[in-house]
Amino acid sequence: MGHIEPTDEQLAALAGLPADEPLVMLNLLRFRTECAGDSVGAGMTGEDAYRRYGDGVGALEPPFAGEAQQIASGKTTVIGPHDERWDLMLLVRYASPQAFIDAVTRPDYREIAVWRTAALDDSRLIAFGAS
Repeated sequence: MGHIEPTDEQLAALAGLPADEPLVMLNLLRFRTECAGDSVGAGMTGEDAYRRYGDGVGALEPPFAGEAQQIASGKTTVIGPHDERWDLMLLVRYASPQAFIDAVTRPDYREIAVWRTAALDDSRLIAFGAS
C-alpha cells in the first residue's frame, strides 16, 4: 500500500511551520495502471482519474489556494533504487502552511480528492520553504 493521504501527525508538523512563510510542495506521483474495482474511477487508468481530479480542482470556486509552478513527466531514477519510478512531478506554491491545510480540508475539495486517491498507487508530498 502506498502513501496517499497525510497522517494527522504529518499535518500537525506542517501546521507547526512558520505561519508567515510560503511553501512549495514537491509532489511525486505514481499512477495505478488501472483504478481499483471498488474505487470511483473503476476501469480507468490512474492517469485518466488524476486528470479528472485536476480538472475538478481547476473548477473550484473560490479557486484552489495552490499555484502550480512546474509539472513534468518522470523519465528515470538517476540516484535511488533502480526500480523506483515516478510518473509525474508537480511543484505547487502555497502562501503558507495554513493555506495548504485550508485548501485540502475544504469540503468541495474533499469531494474531488476521491479521484486523486483512486488514481495513485503511491506518492510523496514534501514541503519546502519558498522565497
